[in-house]
Parts: sequence; C-alpha cells; structure tokens
Amino acid sequence: MKHILAHDLGTSGNKATLYTQEGAQKASATRKPSAHSEKGK
Repeated sequence: MKHILAHDLGTSGNKATLYTQEGAQKASATRKPSAHSEKGK
C-alpha cells in the first residue's frame, strides 16, 4: 500500500502527517522547536 506524507515546517513547530492514497489519515506527529540562546558569540 502506498502512502502520502505531508510535512509542515513552521515557526510554531514541525508537523508530519501520513495519509493513505484514499485520503484517510494514518498517523500524525508534531514537535515544537527547542528554545536555546547563543549569547556571547
């Protein structure tokens, strides 16, 4: 079975969603960016 992977990389996070060829959602995951600072460089 073939699947379609949709990827959204935005300022509020990174989201990936997996769909079947028929359009049914199989899985979804979201990760928020980690906040870090590079002060002093």
